[in-house]
Amino acid sequence: MKYCAQCGAPNTDEAQFCEKCGNAWVAAPVVSAPGPVVAPAPMPGVAPGTVPPARTGPRPAIFIVAAAMLLVVLGAVGVGWLLFMQPMDIAAYEDKVTEDVIATAESVTTMGEAFNDVDTSYDEPIGDENLAMLQDAVAEGIDGVQAARDDLAGLRPPKEYKRSHDRLVASYDRMLEGLVVLKEMLGEITADDTSSTLSEKFSDRTDDFSTKLEKSTADMQKSLEDMGLYESLSDELSNMF
Repeated sequence: MKYCAQCGAPNTDEAQFCEKCGNAWVAAPVVSAPGPVVAPAPMPGVAPGTVPPARTGPRPAIFIVAAAMLLVVLGAVGVGWLLFMQPMDIAAYEDKVTEDVIATAESVTTMGEAFNDVDTSYDEPIGDENLAMLQDAVAEGIDGVQAARDDLAGLRPPKEYKRSHDRLVASYDRMLEGLVVLKEMLGEITADDTSSTLSEKFSDRTDDFSTKLEKSTADMQKSLEDMGLYESLSDELSNMF
């Protein structure tokens, strides 16, 4: 049994129209259960609940200025590098070589004077004081020669001096090798050693030391002669070895 929504008269369940007023029966709408509400995914880099910043377009003027500044910097670096790599002026190069060779001669001469100042006879012990003096003199001599060598190696020789320059630097390397041999020998000497015992103890290494210095001196002289500088430096070089 169902009742008409318009007049309230009872009707059978199968009736499609009200038996009293003729009103058509309308089926009740089916209401589905509401589904879950899905929140939209947040934008990358934006915290939930905040409004993302408005996008702005590129600023061509800033990019152009930045690119121009970069080109200026790179150009300045390139020009500086090219200027640095240019060979030195001949006069400036000769002055630097002369300065370094004189400094070398002074270092080696001072070292040699220390050996001449050893006040013992051939058969007397060297003693602690003399040994310390010789060791210090050789160490200082090596430092002086090394400094001159490094300065020479950093020069940019004129093209016509390139071969002589390389030979000159190599002569310094050989000189340093000889001085290192001398330093090692002094490190093995005791205060009780005498000059006579040392000549027997280091006979082979003394020959090695002498050979290296002779070769170094010959190469240095040849290099300076090719540069036209040997004559002006002959007095300093004659006192070296």
